[in-house]
Order: sequence, then C-alpha cells, then structure tokens
Amino acid sequence: MGAAALIDEDVTIKATLGGEGKQVTLTIKDGELQNKDLYVHFPIPMTQAWDNVTYTCSTMLLFSSEEGVDQ
Repeated sequence: MGAAALIDEDVTIKATLGGEGKQVTLTIKDGELQNKDLYVHFPIPMTQAWDNVTYTCSTMLLFSSEEGVDQ
C-alpha cells in the first residue's frame, strides 16, 4: 500500500489474509483504501521499520473483520 500511495492513480492489489490463505482484493481509489473491513497488523514500530525492512515486511499481516471473506 505504500507504493500505491506514491502514484497518482487508482490501484488494485491482490493479497492474502494473514494465517488463512484466503485471497482478497484491496482497492485504493483517490488515495483512499476502499475496503473498510480490512486491517493491517504492524508488529514492528514504524520508527524501527528500516532497521530490518525485510523482516518488517515479512511480519506485517492483513486481516478482515468479516467472517468467510472470499473476494
């Protein structure tokens, strides 16, 4: 989503929900995430993200507040 914020276009991103393997589609329109039921867990404080960016990115997980999401 960070890369999507850098461009001035609508963006669609395919992702997997954390620990579930279910695919979801994230839609960013006019710079705003349209999927209001999705949440990202950032276990590393963003002030420390660049200390080990590979580890930081590998530990971020996407979750949904809806049960049985299958988009």
